[in-house]
Formats: sequence, structure tokens, C-alpha cells
Amino acid sequence: MIKAVIDTNILVSGLISPKASPAKIISLWHERKLVLVISEEILKEVERVLFYPKIFTKYHLDKNSIDKYVKIFKAFSEVVKPKVKIKLVKTDESDNKFIEAALVAGAGYIVSGDKHLLEIKEFQGIKVIKADEFLKLI
Repeated sequence: MIKAVIDTNILVSGLISPKASPAKIISLWHERKLVLVISEEILKEVERVLFYPKIFTKYHLDKNSIDKYVKIFKAFSEVVKPKVKIKLVKTDESDNKFIEAALVAGAGYIVSGDKHLLEIKEFQGIKVIKADEFLKLI
């Protein structure tokens, strides 16, 4: 089974835009057709982004639904604890957490819409690709 780290922007888009490619990736994970790799740091970022006023208000979220999303991600994903800090992405160092999680889990992919990550293309056998490209592989 394919193991992938899904960037925060893809996870959040998948939750709030049900017809977009990110939502299809969330569905594949839900159907157990891929293993979602996540770290506590990624989970915290997802939670923080869901509380952004423009997302929270526009999509009529509430604290309970966000807590539920985070618990589901944690319960049904491979939660990793990276021990090594990577400094590969210099322009946005917070993006390194996705590489760290992929490395420790042995994931083959990082799925992202973030230009800083996408510029990497591949690192130690981990491919960094867009959601549409990932869907073509599965």
C-alpha cells in the first residue's frame, strides 16, 4: 500500500472542498487505499489552519468538528515522531516537518500544493508531487 505524507494545505482543502482533488485523496485514505503519515507537528498545524477566521467562519466550522477531524486523523494514520531535524527547505523552514515525517516513516510521497516543497521534486527516494499527479498514480 502507498504511504504518503499529505501537506496541510491538501488536508484542509480535502476537508472543505468536497469535489476537489484533495478530497479524493482524503477519500482514498478513508477507504484504506493509502496510508496517511502524520506527525504531532503536522496535526497541530492542521488544527491551527482550520481555526483561521477565514476558514472557520466561511465553512461554518466549530471547535467540536475540528477536534473530531484531528482525532480521526490521529487515530487512523501512521503517527510518527521524527528524531532528526532536516534543513532542506530554506525559504520556509516549517515545511521541513513533512520531509522529516516522510523519512522516518519510509513514505514514498509527499503530496503538496506548496511551491517550496514542490521545488524539491525528490529527496532520498521521496517524491514531492501535486494532488492531481498523486491521484494518477493510485
